[in-house]
Amino acid sequence: MSASSSDTNLTNNDPGDLTENELWAELAKFAKPQRKPNGITAMELAELWKCSPPTARRWLIAHEKAGEYCHEDCMQLHSDDGILHKVRVWYKHKR
Repeated sequence: MSASSSDTNLTNNDPGDLTENELWAELAKFAKPQRKPNGITAMELAELWKCSPPTARRWLIAHEKAGEYCHEDCMQLHSDDGILHKVRVWYKHKR
């Protein structure tokens, strides 16, 4: 017996037809928050210091190399466009 083509094809029964980013956003609602408290992104640091994001990022990376900070990559829902973005969040290194 051979499988017919209808047995091997997957059908889309989702009437919503979500885009990939919308699907990721929906799935993120069910996931545990990945960003821990007390972390900071380069963009947030740049806003606090009123400097450019590359300057803030260079400062964070330099202090990470010195062993004062560590970072994790996580997914964060962007407030402006509602799209998930990968962000790097720095935390003070626990000693």
